[in-house]
Amino acid sequence: MLQSCFEAIKFRAKNTPQLIDWEVKSLQGVFHGHYEFVHMHHTNEDNIVAPAFAKRFKYPDKLTDDHDGIVKQLEGLNDQVKALKPGDDTDASMTSILVAFETYNESMRDHMKEAEDFGLPLMRAYFDPPSYASIIQEILKTAPKVSCTLFFVYD
Repeated sequence: MLQSCFEAIKFRAKNTPQLIDWEVKSLQGVFHGHYEFVHMHHTNEDNIVAPAFAKRFKYPDKLTDDHDGIVKQLEGLNDQVKALKPGDDTDASMTSILVAFETYNESMRDHMKEAEDFGLPLMRAYFDPPSYASIIQEILKTAPKVSCTLFFVYD
């Protein structure tokens, strides 16, 4: 969805070569939500999920080791989005963001696929639903209310 937003604004650059105030505010708001969610997800995985899993099975290191590289890409992308200003060159801004986003998106998709291919089957093999529910409850204790909804949609 984020990529579609960036592409739609870039496409519009033919007719309106400068970023418009509402576009900047919208992109920054939507991206901030994504940014916060990814940080929350990785923090929960590192501090709650991985340690709980490690008590029952060898949790693949790669599933948490990837976080540093992904977060570095996310931080660079966040810096670009936060720096957008109304009046900026639409094509140049969106081209730069799309290049960074494509790299980040590929890393994130690879990471999520590994979690689904390895982490999820291991979780299902070593935890029954009530046992895993206690881990989820631990995560939800500190999650902002809006994040709780996202957690069940995307996690």
